[in-house]
Formats: sequence, structure tokens, C-alpha cells
Amino acid sequence: MSCADCHDPHGGTAANNLRASNLNDLCFQCHAEYQGPFTFQHAPVVESCTKCHTSHGSMQRSLLAVSQPTLCLQCHAGHHNGSGIPLLNGCTSCHSSIHGTDIPSATGGSVFMDK
Repeated sequence: MSCADCHDPHGGTAANNLRASNLNDLCFQCHAEYQGPFTFQHAPVVESCTKCHTSHGSMQRSLLAVSQPTLCLQCHAGHHNGSGIPLLNGCTSCHSSIHGTDIPSATGGSVFMDK
């Protein structure tokens, strides 16, 4: 990857000289599988990929802004192990369809799980 993969070095009409009309459209050019539409859409996917990811590099897996479960716990209440301490494994080890899913949960909503 190089800067020019996402940015037009000669300018352009989009903010920050992006090669697409907005950041999400740019991300979905390479990551179309996360675009949807999904029956159960994770709201940050619609708002901006940068709600969870940083585009210019990260020490975290998948360019996450902060590590799991810290990232998810910023918006969601976490599971607990009975002692009041959140589980330390990554949320996506169970909730693998975190961008969205068409599969309902047993309670009628979605838990963003593939299987």
C-alpha cells in the first residue's frame, strides 16, 4: 500500500484528497464484504470506518484504534465472568460478523454471529 492508493496526490474534490467521495466508499473499494446491506447493521459501519479503525496504521490487529475488548466496551456493556471483571478475550472470537449480519438471534435481534 502507498499513500496514492487512497489519496490523489494532485488534489481532488473529496476531503483530504481521497480517491472516493467519502472515507467509507474508499474503504469499501477493497473491503466490499463489510459494506452490506445487512438486515442487522452495526451502526458504526454506516457512520464511518474510523469509529473503530485507524487508516494510517495501528499496533492493533485489523488496524483497530484500540485493542479488544477495550474498543467494544467503549459503547457496549461486556459479558462478565461472575466476578464483575469483563472477559479478556476479543469480542470477535464469538461475534465474528461485527460489521453486520442477516441472521437473527434467538431473542429476535442480532448478536452479530456467523454461525
